[in-house]
Amino acid sequence: MLFALSAQLRNVLQSYDLSQFFLQNPLRQPSAKNLYMYPPRELIFKDNNGVPIVFKITNSVYGLKSAAHDSHQTIKEHFLVDHEMKISHHDTCLYAKANPAYKEWIEKVTDIDAGPGGWSETRKKNELAPARYIFQILHVDDGILCGDPETVKEFTETLSKRFNIGETGPCNFIVGIKVDMAVWCDITNKPRQLLPNQKNKVKGSQRALAIDILREHHSLSNLLDEEDRYPDNFSKEQQKPKSYDEIFYIQPKEHHPDHPKRKTPLDVDLYKLMDENLAHAQQEAGMVPHETPPKETKRYGPRHEFGGDLEEHLRQLQPLRTIARFNYLGRMTRPDLSLFVSCVARHIHKPSWLLVHALEQGLEYLFNTVDLGIIFTEDAGPHKPTWYFDASYPYGKPRTAMICMWRGGPIDWKSTLGKTAAGSTKQAEILAGYMSFLKGLPTKKDFNLLSIMQRDEAALFLGDNTTCISTMKGTTADGGNMKHLDQKILCSFDWILAGEIDVQHVDTYTELADHLTKQQPSELFFDHRTKIMGMGYKPSAYN
Repeated sequence: MLFALSAQLRNVLQSYDLSQFFLQNPLRQPSAKNLYMYPPRELIFKDNNGVPIVFKITNSVYGLKSAAHDSHQTIKEHFLVDHEMKISHHDTCLYAKANPAYKEWIEKVTDIDAGPGGWSETRKKNELAPARYIFQILHVDDGILCGDPETVKEFTETLSKRFNIGETGPCNFIVGIKVDMAVWCDITNKPRQLLPNQKNKVKGSQRALAIDILREHHSLSNLLDEEDRYPDNFSKEQQKPKSYDEIFYIQPKEHHPDHPKRKTPLDVDLYKLMDENLAHAQQEAGMVPHETPPKETKRYGPRHEFGGDLEEHLRQLQPLRTIARFNYLGRMTRPDLSLFVSCVARHIHKPSWLLVHALEQGLEYLFNTVDLGIIFTEDAGPHKPTWYFDASYPYGKPRTAMICMWRGGPIDWKSTLGKTAAGSTKQAEILAGYMSFLKGLPTKKDFNLLSIMQRDEAALFLGDNTTCISTMKGTTADGGNMKHLDQKILCSFDWILAGEIDVQHVDTYTELADHLTKQQPSELFFDHRTKIMGMGYKPSAYN
């Protein structure tokens, strides 16, 4: 969310570190008032009578159960009282504060967009308005600030009077995510001047993790560039600053005969075999006998080039570790891998050749897309947060998905099997809508805190099933064929009637959540991936 705000406001995300954070907070638990500890063995302290001395603990120390809680309460009170910030009820790591400098500035300038962080036509000359709000995320002792440079500087100076602040500067990494900002070059540590036709962008990617996954598999590690295979041999001084186009557009690569040519994480045919619900649907339709479920086919059985030792291939692939690392990619910066992880993870308990083939295809796709990430663009739509939901219903429990889009990039997404069986496509879509409501309404509170949405403004949800939408809105009378659905799912319709949620219809081809419910053909997959992640080929690259 802060990435999108930074892109829109043309602000550089600033990071800071609280040094020895736990040691700067007093004990708060009544039971911890009389705690003592022995000094380190290397230090011997004795009183005048030669009796060893112990230390009485007055502040939190590393190792106490209450240390994290006491530290969080101290910093929380400091932000809420001294800085007069507001805290999110949904995410207690998120804080926001109105900037008084913005009010003074807005009185002097006319013809201003009054949206969050609004600015006048002078932004064409990079003369930006002060940020309307100051936003902050704090993870234990690491914080990220979003605001104009002067306000951020004042904030950190005030913070340093109470806490010891270590390294500060532009945010290049956060929880393993590489942050690339169009207005800042992390190699030269200098601002980057944008051309008149270039919009501000912020990109979050995990290239280092993707390369690390590929290095563990010898068949693909030998195809990596020398800089990726041996990163320790290359210092930061040897790296060349990347241009605007190199960071935010996919760079066409020269064809190499040994490189894989995979364009999707899974083949459509292999996905149909991996998805257990599709296998059950084929049995019910009489396409496959019940006594011989579709486990392996001639195309996806033990192939000659793989050999016949399944255990050896599983040992090399390490399915549990590989899928766990794919899951971190798919949850943080790679929505295009979310469906792949959800599908293959259900086969860990009983590995087969299908799992081997699926992991090989996923690794080949990752090899071709190591530079992909989510990108947020200045003035890109949708201008208000928009949630998409969809479901794929072959049989039994549907595969449901949702994705929240804002400023050209995804804020949140999820792809999973539904917890309740559905009896029709309409019911499957209702289950997907309910799942998206549960994910979207708490996120809406964060948007309210950041003044991006008004508290009485309805959250917009888009689906492609007209019958489902009319049933949710109560415009279509429904019979008793939904009695088996959980009552809480049916009660969610009241949120729509109360005006908290606005459900609208969207065309199937523009239903972005469809990307997370089934494996699409390569052309449609690439089109949806570009719309969701905001990263594609530069228009001139098509020519």
